[in-house]
Amino acid sequence: MKDCNFRSVVVVEPPDSRRVCIVTDAVYAAEILLRHWPAEHWGPKHRLAMLACVEALRGKRHIKIAQRTFIAAAVQARMLKVCEFDVEPDGPC
Repeated sequence: MKDCNFRSVVVVEPPDSRRVCIVTDAVYAAEILLRHWPAEHWGPKHRLAMLACVEALRGKRHIKIAQRTFIAAAVQARMLKVCEFDVEPDGPC
């Protein structure tokens, strides 16, 4: 499993939580997609985001794709709060 950091912070607020989640890598994004995603939003964008995160961790997909699909799924689920801070400009992936 490859540790892949996002190039910027993605902040989401799952409906089952009273706090925001600061997502900085594909591992945490996959965990949120699996454990904290609202059931009514388990659809094509959710599925693509989960696949992209897992494939990024395996080194089979670029981390930018994982981050973009995670953001798209979060927008659709109305969970996205912020996605604009640089964390590590030249991450390992």
